[in-house]
Amino acid sequence: MGRHIIFIVDVANNINHIYSILKVILLEMVLMLQVASRYMHKRLKKSSLMISNMIGPTEKTALAGHPIKGVYFMVLGIPQDLIITIVSYVGDLRISFGTKKGFIDPQKFKSCLKNAFEMILDKIPMQKN
Repeated sequence: MGRHIIFIVDVANNINHIYSILKVILLEMVLMLQVASRYMHKRLKKSSLMISNMIGPTEKTALAGHPIKGVYFMVLGIPQDLIITIVSYVGDLRISFGTKKGFIDPQKFKSCLKNAFEMILDKIPMQKN
């Protein structure tokens, strides 16, 4: 009878020991993420522009049975004045712009972009089918 009680106590101690080790590992992971987050935020705080590109799905996808027509990608919560993200979805290129409120006049920015894209399109030779 005494042997069984000792065995149960040893198992309980081992489980508590494993639980303590897992808590320490989890705490270290959380602290490392916090340190990495602080480091990245400090680095990003010193820049005013971020450009990101991401290759998206090459085939049409659906979410909960509803087809996805397009995908946009934007990094939020970072201290940039201007964010430009580029993502492709099924061969379509999507470009997103984000600015800090009051940083730039939206209508003027839109006009400049439209003008720039028209200038680019004028220089591209048209393909004959």
